Amino acid sequence: MLLWTAQRAAEIQCHAGMIPGPDLALSDAVRSRCANDARMLVKEVSFARLFFDAAVRRMVAASGVATTHQGTKASSLQPLQ
Repeated sequence: MLLWTAQRAAEIQCHAGMIPGPDLALSDAVRSRCANDARMLVKEVSFARLFFDAAVRRMVAASGVATTHQGTKASSLQPLQ
């Protein structure tokens, strides 16, 4: 999960670099939250599962697919905040 997180961060940085205009620095609060989330990925395996499940729910919601790969109805999944 940590490798995926590092890869995803690199992808986001590359895509952000393609946006025209000046770069903006992240606030200290955002950087701190990112660091805390990364530490939780390493420390808590259950957090990695929750993170993955949330990503799947977002994917299902965005695609409009009625079921997940496990057959769970998308309508039974909890909405994301």
